[in-house]
Amino acid sequence: MIIPYLFPYLSGRQRLGERRRDFRKAWATARRNAGAPGMLRHDFRRTAVRNLVNAGVPERVAMTITGHKTRAVFDRYHIVRPGDLEEATRKLEARATGITAPGANSRPKTAAQGRTFSRCSSKQPPRG
Repeated sequence: MIIPYLFPYLSGRQRLGERRRDFRKAWATARRNAGAPGMLRHDFRRTAVRNLVNAGVPERVAMTITGHKTRAVFDRYHIVRPGDLEEATRKLEARATGITAPGANSRPKTAAQGRTFSRCSSKQPPRG
């Protein structure tokens, strides 16, 4: 089931399910209940973009899911972290030396090589 609104009215006979015109109070309550009182809406959008791209979802598909109409705005949300650059360097080095490293475009041959690394989004303000 797809919910068309992020914060619909969840009670009340006359407005049940309708879109909230001003969701600031609902947003503040949701952040407080989630233990993330300082988070912005766009922090979650940025996290979604990073998670989609890191999962290998084609960027045009990720743009459609996140509602980005232009590449320039999408690129603002897809922030490159130092860890991303280090991982890219490891992959290039592994390819150049012929050594297979975890995450380097080949399937691991043993369980030890198959470790996964957790990725978390970095809270940074959008550029521009």
